[in-house]
Amino acid sequence: MRRTTQRRFKSWQSLTVNDVYNASMKHISAHTDLQSEWIKRFAWLPRRSDITNEWIWLTNYYEYVITMDMNGAVPRKGKDWRMTYTRSEYIAKKLTGEINE
Repeated sequence: MRRTTQRRFKSWQSLTVNDVYNASMKHISAHTDLQSEWIKRFAWLPRRSDITNEWIWLTNYYEYVITMDMNGAVPRKGKDWRMTYTRSEYIAKKLTGEINE
């Protein structure tokens, strides 16, 4: 019985610390996907578009809100990343197929 016990421990002794630690760990992207949403808002106060740097005022605009990206990274400041798009930029993204809603 001692020999089987010793052989079992020898196989574990040949592994490095990283092999043992990462054996049961999966990347966060295996458990979750990109968490994002589009929000339609009205600009009562002037705002700037993040893409073309145009002013948006007294019209609808769209915000793309990301709470977790594909690599599992979360924002360090605040609870999400926000990108502001004008109506024409949003329609262009929709027509090119970049937005799947």
